[in-house]
Amino acid sequence: MPVTLIWHSEADTKPMPVLLCLQGTASGADLSWGRIQSPADPIKIALGYTMALAASDRGYLAVCPEISALGERRERNIRPRSADPCIDAANHALLLGRTLLGERVTDIQAVVSWIQDGGTGFSIDLDRIGILGHSAGGSIALHAAALDPRLQFLVISSSLGFIGAENGRRRDPAGQTVIRGIVQWLEIDDIVRLCAPRPFLTVSGKTDHIWPFSGASKVVDSAGDLYAALHSKDHIRAVSVDGSHVFHAQETWAAFDAFRRTHGVF
Repeated sequence: MPVTLIWHSEADTKPMPVLLCLQGTASGADLSWGRIQSPADPIKIALGYTMALAASDRGYLAVCPEISALGERRERNIRPRSADPCIDAANHALLLGRTLLGERVTDIQAVVSWIQDGGTGFSIDLDRIGILGHSAGGSIALHAAALDPRLQFLVISSSLGFIGAENGRRRDPAGQTVIRGIVQWLEIDDIVRLCAPRPFLTVSGKTDHIWPFSGASKVVDSAGDLYAALHSKDHIRAVSVDGSHVFHAQETWAAFDAFRRTHGVF
């Protein structure tokens, strides 16, 4: 699994906080540091998808794993390939009794273990490891944080809504978030509750055609009961943005910085 590290040289002499940066369904992790790999990349870079650069500007060691089925890990061997870059991998995972989302979460857990074991070569503040994900990357970040308490805070962009109200009511040509049988047991607010009381920030556009803010707000309102019970109601927040399904860089980082000032774990 390719993993790219981005940092400022003046920050590498002290224990650094870590931010894992996960892009959505795009050309790959390269967007995080502004390398152009597809015709759409210059537009996304101009919009601020260079999340690793923004994280390093804030003193973080930005860790950018390549998400399976995308970028350097895209399917190359089967013929013909499906038009969507992820559906073949999702179907193959199902044949093996797994899910693409589950395999991706396992990848993130492996990266966190690698960080803890000194794989980066830097002095790491192990109490300040967080994760930021946009779109499909946000879904991975949410489930990874729910299952791995070593991730002390999470920020997810344009990727939150109830399964029944969002995923189950629209087409999904990629199968990236499908977990067999999940609706018999859990909804997304239950997954969010597994992250409590760790700081949880989500940002989404009002006119997002996939994950609108209205859905994210309802999930946060529902999951807020456990945060309140754990005396951490201010640790969970949903931010509304005027706009569609993009990484809202300016608003996301402004909310991130506000959370950092409030919660020392950042």
